Amino acid sequence: MQPFVPQSLRRFRRESDGTSAIEFAIILPVMILFFLGALTAFDGYKASRTLTHLDSTMADLISRQVEITNAFEDDLVQVATALSGKYQGNMQIQVTAASVYRPLSDPIDPSGVNQSVNVDWFMSRDLEGNTGTQTAQALIEGLDIPLLTPGDSVIIVEIAGLYDPLFDGQFITNVPMRRIAIRRPRFTQRVVTAPGYTPSS
Repeated sequence: MQPFVPQSLRRFRRESDGTSAIEFAIILPVMILFFLGALTAFDGYKASRTLTHLDSTMADLISRQVEITNAFEDDLVQVATALSGKYQGNMQIQVTAASVYRPLSDPIDPSGVNQSVNVDWFMSRDLEGNTGTQTAQALIEGLDIPLLTPGDSVIIVEIAGLYDPLFDGQFITNVPMRRIAIRRPRFTQRVVTAPGYTPSS
């Protein structure tokens, strides 16, 4: 003998009109989460590429100089501001550059392990023209500087920023980004400071 089931319950069991709506309501938050995550990841990639391009451009511009002036430093900040695009306001971008050279008195070591370098000049500025927080010692510490012959030099440029994700939250926070480019001077052995140059850092 079959148990008695009211007709209304039997009709409810067979009803499927709202199934799609319920499934969509369950899947929609996951879809939105994936979309926002992909959008944030793509924007982070663009920010990283922007810093890489900016770093390479700054290093190339400095390597083409024979001497550094305060006016040239100001021009570098303006170029960096233009190239940083939409990230100039929210990434706290800082431009740091230095020229390091190997003294003539430094004994030649083919392995390059024991080469010593001195800082010729150093600058650190943010995009508003203010003095940056980076130091020359922190810039070159632990850096893999190419092997130099005594008297030669290289230009080191660092672009640092703090990427603020489009949709940050508990699991996504500000991401520090740092790019370093090293170039040899193109038209001189050492890029020096011009007479009357005042260090910004």
